[in-house]
Amino acid sequence: MPKRINNDTLIADLRAVADKTGKTTITADEYRELGAFSTKPAMRAFGSWNQALVRAGLSIGRKGNIRAGKRVNLHLRHAVLKRDCFRCVQCGASPARDVQVVLHVDHIVPVAKGGRAVIENLQTLCSLCNFGKSDELAC
Repeated sequence: MPKRINNDTLIADLRAVADKTGKTTITADEYRELGAFSTKPAMRAFGSWNQALVRAGLSIGRKGNIRAGKRVNLHLRHAVLKRDCFRCVQCGASPARDVQVVLHVDHIVPVAKGGRAVIENLQTLCSLCNFGKSDELAC
């Protein structure tokens, strides 16, 4: 039977990897590469990767460990809408004030120009502000 790693040891190792990277959060991939253990003991001890980060006093990454592809999944879409207060970042339109307003989650740097589906590259636009933008870079 494998030896169980105590929680204090896991927390210390998570903090050590954060110190090595110079960041306040680390991804599971970074931990796999730089940590002393696999991610499984931390997830088993604390319930999830994000809970392990919280217990170690680290920040949860803004990306939420979501794969950075082209498509915006529902979790990421909601996170962008919430961050932008469910309003168009250009004109301030909101469906709460006008039921005809339709909001879109838009890539700031278009996929055609190398943009990825990460929260830092996404913004909330109403359909009027998003129309005709095509793959031009946003202001």
